[in-house]
Amino acid sequence: MILDDSPIVSYTGRLMSCATLVDFLRERQNSDFSSTLRDEWTVALDELFVLMRGWLEPVRDEGLLDVEIVRVSVAEPACGSYEAPSLRIKTWWQEIDVTPISRVVFGGSGRVDVGLGHRKMTVVRTPDKSRWLISGGCWGDVEQSLTEESFTLSLQHLLELSGI
Repeated sequence: MILDDSPIVSYTGRLMSCATLVDFLRERQNSDFSSTLRDEWTVALDELFVLMRGWLEPVRDEGLLDVEIVRVSVAEPACGSYEAPSLRIKTWWQEIDVTPISRVVFGGSGRVDVGLGHRKMTVVRTPDKSRWLISGGCWGDVEQSLTEESFTLSLQHLLELSGI
């Protein structure tokens, strides 16, 4: 195939060139939609991690684990690249990471993974953003409402599987 200098016409009928592609990508990257979606998502994550931290406070007060909120880099098509909060739960022998995966997910309005090594559980925010659900691990494919009980049981399950 021989490429020539003929202009390329996009599906919208606009002439495309590398310069227009750069402009197009910059426009999408800086769009209000991405920014609004990203801002709303990071606020929801902050609220979720404060809630989870509160649930673990009694265990932390006993000196059995430490909980910290850290920043991670996330890249996804709808929101672009951004920094988001993540939760790190440390026991004396293991670390469990609660990591944001994506704001835009099928059947929900955000996904967070709770992981220890290759073992993971999934936390998904409902489409109406009213609550969070947890599945995987000790729950199998059945979604449970994310509560203090379901969260702490999930962490216990992950730690039991770690072999100590």
